[in-house]
Amino acid sequence: RLRQPSYVPSFDDILKVRYRTTGVIDEHFTLNNARFHIFDVGGQKSERRKWLPFFNDVKAVIFVISLSSYNELMFEDQSQNAMQDALQLFHKTINNKAFDKTHIILFLNKKDLFQAKIAKTAITVCPAFADFQEFMEQDGDPNANVNEERIIYADANNYEHTTLYVQKKFLELNENAGKKKIYTHLTCAVSPENIENVFRDVQSIVITQKLDHGGML
Repeated sequence: RLRQPSYVPSFDDILKVRYRTTGVIDEHFTLNNARFHIFDVGGQKSERRKWLPFFNDVKAVIFVISLSSYNELMFEDQSQNAMQDALQLFHKTINNKAFDKTHIILFLNKKDLFQAKIAKTAITVCPAFADFQEFMEQDGDPNANVNEERIIYADANNYEHTTLYVQKKFLELNENAGKKKIYTHLTCAVSPENIENVFRDVQSIVITQKLDHGGML
């Protein structure tokens, strides 16, 4: 099909094109009558020093993490677990003073690959997730008995349990939870819903900021 002279790429073809980000890509576009100005920066170690000039006056940070990297090594450093590096970078970035009140949109990407992998390879192979057996989630009832309030997720090969755990690990890195929120999404790299999630989150962020500036929050 691709060799045909009349070939025209479909929406699906374009969506599946893999393009490595190097440097900084500056894009303007309009969606649902809202104007967006996005800076797309490469995540490789060699690219991170280029981020700093773009930290000023940022309304939201979109951070993309590969869920399936929990048992992989970094391309640039074969001694470092990729998920461990992602956690460290996320912590350093979102707690930068420039983002003191900047909301974060976290995409835990490649959920399809993660779902297939986690059934065979436990989440605990990642050094950063060695405490998984201690993972507990509160049910949200402040009046509940301590024993009733906490549910222990102990299946290190369960997709639901492990994704809840990973989200919790990233959310815990927010040192300024009172001023900024982290919006989390489990995503698939080729899903057009990703941009819809961003749009909804940005709308929520803008409304929250306006209420905050008006002294209503």
